[in-house]
Amino acid sequence: MKLRRIQEEMESCTNQLASEQWMDTCEQMDGRTNSARSWVTLRALLGQRKANNAAARVALREGGSAQVMAEKAANIFPQTFTPNADTYDMDSGPPDAEVMNSPFTMNELEHAIQRANVRSAAGFGGVGITHVKNLPTAYKKAIPQEFNLLRMSRTKPDEWLHSIVKPMSKPGKPPSSFANLVFHVMPGQDHGKHGECPPGLVARRQPKIGPHSVWLQDLV
Repeated sequence: MKLRRIQEEMESCTNQLASEQWMDTCEQMDGRTNSARSWVTLRALLGQRKANNAAARVALREGGSAQVMAEKAANIFPQTFTPNADTYDMDSGPPDAEVMNSPFTMNELEHAIQRANVRSAAGFGGVGITHVKNLPTAYKKAIPQEFNLLRMSRTKPDEWLHSIVKPMSKPGKPPSSFANLVFHVMPGQDHGKHGECPPGLVARRQPKIGPHSVWLQDLV
């Protein structure tokens, strides 16, 4: 213990002497003590070239010891407690609200617009994701409001008909995107076998698809 105490006193005296000598040197440098290069040189003289000891540098600048500065810092900053086994044994809060049973918000609409594929086929009336994205804010706010009204009324509009999706397969190439799908809208009934035309429907050729178009079924 005595040897350690003597060593600490020697280090303290050495640092104090180096500080006094350095202050004398800085006084001869026309007051250029605020430059970072001067303090780098001092740390190099003290053997601290690779270590950035901020506490020792502040203590040296204030003319005190690092131990005193540490005690002052301990009085300023609150001490943290040591966690134990009971620290994490806490009562859980109330369960979160059911997400699927909550009204639609603008954040959900904006998230859906950002995640939507711009190259997807347009919907009813030729409205695509680009049209919805470029709508003014007032028109965008009307979209979740209409959905919330339908949600509260628990009714489905007559325009929402049962839809069946069939792939538009080309020769030797399977469908790879939603643009290659045909949507058959029918009032509440399904197709029988694939490719058959139910009563009340007539088959015609779609002219805008190209030479590999398929037979579409439209309501009479």
